[in-house]
Amino acid sequence: MVSQTKDRLVDIGITLIVFIIATVVLGITNYQNNQQEVEVFYRQLDSGVAVFDQNIANTVHLFKSVEDAEAAFPQFNAKVNWNKEVALVYIGYPQASSGYGLQLVSGDQQGQTVTLKYRVTSPAPGMSYLTVITQPTLTIAVNRINLVNSGSLIFRFQDIDTNQTTSLTVLPDEVP
Repeated sequence: MVSQTKDRLVDIGITLIVFIIATVVLGITNYQNNQQEVEVFYRQLDSGVAVFDQNIANTVHLFKSVEDAEAAFPQFNAKVNWNKEVALVYIGYPQASSGYGLQLVSGDQQGQTVTLKYRVTSPAPGMSYLTVITQPTLTIAVNRINLVNSGSLIFRFQDIDTNQTTSLTVLPDEVP
């Protein structure tokens, strides 16, 4: 009787140890998978969006259809394959003259965060520009396949010169 009880306790102990080891290995694997950077397939677009509204400076907008985009920006004219892509528009800070722009440098996804790094471009020296407050915009088409995720996604725009970031969190049902 004592022998059977001892054997059962050993079996239970071995089962618990195997379960703990399997849980730790799966946890480490999941953590590593979420920490790996994955390239995001994107294209920088010319959207025709001209903004002069300081209330929406330093904001990110996600559009899933041309109707959504045109409702927010009637002049939106970017060539987006809406069946395969979504459009992201980042609106920069006001600038003192025309000629400023935003240029996408890189994009990657780490876990649930998509980081899009950009640079503010200055007016070319020696050229004439209007002295009018403008807000440069950056429009990007992102492949929907990159956005398949069971949790929320965070789109983070990061200025590579200042490291300033602006983010938009999207819930799973917001990007089909």
